[in-house]
Amino acid sequence: MVKKIFLFLFIGLSAPLFSQVHGFIKDSNGNILPGALVKWLDTTVGGITDSNGHFHISSTPPKAHLLVASSLGFASDT
Repeated sequence: MVKKIFLFLFIGLSAPLFSQVHGFIKDSNGNILPGALVKWLDTTVGGITDSNGHFHISSTPPKAHLLVASSLGFASDT
């Protein structure tokens, strides 16, 4: 019984550690897009890509399932 409680407690407390998203934003030609905004749809949670087009979002809001990428000169896309 103690092992089950410990396992449940460990999983419950460590869940936020696994709610991270990262990736790269590229245009249709495969060119990286530094400075692009990436955020969860209908939220303010997101980030901006670095000079290599890489982004990292450390938290995922409840019920968030689509990311939106936008950059100057491009239409926003999910």
